[in-house]
Amino acid sequence: MNPLFQSGAPRPKHPHLCWHIYNLNEFIGQPMLLCGRPIGLNTHRVGRRTWPCLNDFPALGRECPHCDRAVRFTTWVPLMPTKRPYKLVVIMGGQTTWDSVEFHKPGQVVEGHWARTLKPTPMFKREVTQLGVGQLNEAAKEEVPLKGDLTRWLLHYWQWPALSQWFGEVYRESVKVKNARERAELHGMSTLGVKSFGTGA
Repeated sequence: MNPLFQSGAPRPKHPHLCWHIYNLNEFIGQPMLLCGRPIGLNTHRVGRRTWPCLNDFPALGRECPHCDRAVRFTTWVPLMPTKRPYKLVVIMGGQTTWDSVEFHKPGQVVEGHWARTLKPTPMFKREVTQLGVGQLNEAAKEEVPLKGDLTRWLLHYWQWPALSQWFGEVYRESVKVKNARERAELHGMSTLGVKSFGTGA
């Protein structure tokens, strides 16, 4: 099964403005709507980035350039609090997180908790009463522009141009990456300027 999935919704103009990563502490014990299918992938830590292992995408026909690094399983869960103002929330976790949401269905109401593991790991239990689910689903239709599809958001979040192109998505440089690139370029010019000044150029 392909871990990334397509949405029939129109392409959003600014996918990076839709979903945001939050810490589970803000939502502990609160009912939240599971807005779509969670995505779980084997990943590599590359610098400050978490990038997917390309071995999870055999259809791409590409060797993973980062398999010399450690592999860890990462889960992204699309959620929306049940109280206004609605937020489009992504909670990141690991294998324990995936195990807790793998069989939940989009549209169900869940509650977030910390798992009893060595490292703080989010997990989600189905909210037993499921009160107001119909009303929440209607709210989700109005408030969730991507209907829980994290595909494009993840491609933007990863900031891996080649991967975006392989999936047929237009690569958009994030504000964070753009600022870092511009700072690096400015630093390079400053260094060049110092050297020129020092050599009398």
